[in-house]
Amino acid sequence: MKKLEAILPPSQVESVRDALIEEPGVEGLTMSEVWGVGPHVGHTECYRGVFYEVNKAPRLKVEVVVRDECALPAVYAIIQAARAVSPADARIMIVPVTDAVRIRTGQHGVAAIDGAVDDSSHAWDAVPTSEHIVGPARAAAHG
Repeated sequence: MKKLEAILPPSQVESVRDALIEEPGVEGLTMSEVWGVGPHVGHTECYRGVFYEVNKAPRLKVEVVVRDECALPAVYAIIQAARAVSPADARIMIVPVTDAVRIRTGQHGVAAIDGAVDDSSHAWDAVPTSEHIVGPARAAAHG
């Protein structure tokens, strides 16, 4: 699985969101308000006659976890949608995901990110042990 993190100017978010929702393998996404800080970001503004330096820019981070085979098409969808709106600078980070757990059902891996939810088992039946999470050697060391 891969986690795609796109840092975008606010003007690009709507088109990127719409493009991602249309992509196969994308079941949902998370958006967060973030601030970009860098050498390209400074400009001067005046407020009540006082000039001050603004050194951060508002951005939105869009995060989505997809199967490995869906990652590249989703990246291209983000690129196409963002370029169509404005040429403003944006970034996409692709991060490997080792595991995911759906808290309600206890499903692991790809099953946890797929849209189909298996309600036949309850979360309390599938709670992982400390051995599953940290490995048998560390679990034994911690008692």
